[in-house]
Amino acid sequence: MDDEVAWLNQKWLEFQSLYTKGQKRVDVLNETAPHFFCMIQEVLRDDILLHIARLVENSKDGSNNRNTNLTFPILKGKISDESLGKEVNRLIDKAIEEAEFAVSWRNKRLAHIDYSHALRKVAQLQDIDEGQIATVLKTFGSILNLLQVHFLDTPTAYEHSISPYDAEALLSCLAVAAEYFERRRTKLNTGKPLPAEWEILPEF
Repeated sequence: MDDEVAWLNQKWLEFQSLYTKGQKRVDVLNETAPHFFCMIQEVLRDDILLHIARLVENSKDGSNNRNTNLTFPILKGKISDESLGKEVNRLIDKAIEEAEFAVSWRNKRLAHIDYSHALRKVAQLQDIDEGQIATVLKTFGSILNLLQVHFLDTPTAYEHSISPYDAEALLSCLAVAAEYFERRRTKLNTGKPLPAEWEILPEF
């Protein structure tokens, strides 16, 4: 579960870096590859929602009840310390409630295409609120940190990530590229380009 929550938070941090930290960042994406980054936004968002839904579903498959899934509900009844078990159970129930929006999206749009929703015969799914995702991820972290502090005497800062090759690095490169192409376009339009600025863009 630790790896699952860490990876989920990593995806959410990358999503935030690209799309939720100001218009200037969004402008850079729109100036360089708007169609591509629109696709990435939807794909990454949908993957995050599916990941949240997986972590709160029943630990047993509904189809045959033979397969056991690694989910938060599987922790219920497995903690011998009564006080700790009650608090873990409370947080799991809280997480399940907070994740209802993701489960609805999974059931009606992502894992399946609900007929009534597709034909707009019923009320449409509510738009995703970034606060909803942040809230349930915080509760996931609280559950694991409660156990980690109890058994290992150390918590994990799931909401932080350190990587030199993340979305922040990509944005920096895109910003430099966007500025270069703007200068190049201006010089070409004014008839004062440098020789190198006549070069054809490389193909890959």
